[in-house]
Amino acid sequence: MPERIVVKENELEQMIVILRRSSAQLREVQGEMHAIAQKMEGGALIGVGGTEFVNGLNNNLSNSIEALAAKLEER
Repeated sequence: MPERIVVKENELEQMIVILRRSSAQLREVQGEMHAIAQKMEGGALIGVGGTEFVNGLNNNLSNSIEALAAKLEER
């Protein structure tokens, strides 16, 4: 016999608010991360290692943060 699932609407709405807030915080972190990457590109971090680090921030990490933020916003 399948388990009965009970949904408490008030708690579900609270969870949605928290998830959206978390998504907004992730997007703030993403913006700060891009600002750091720009400073590094401006000469704070020089060489192949610096370029790879900036690429990692701007591509891999940024894409992962974007995907997670989008998931948190789904309804």
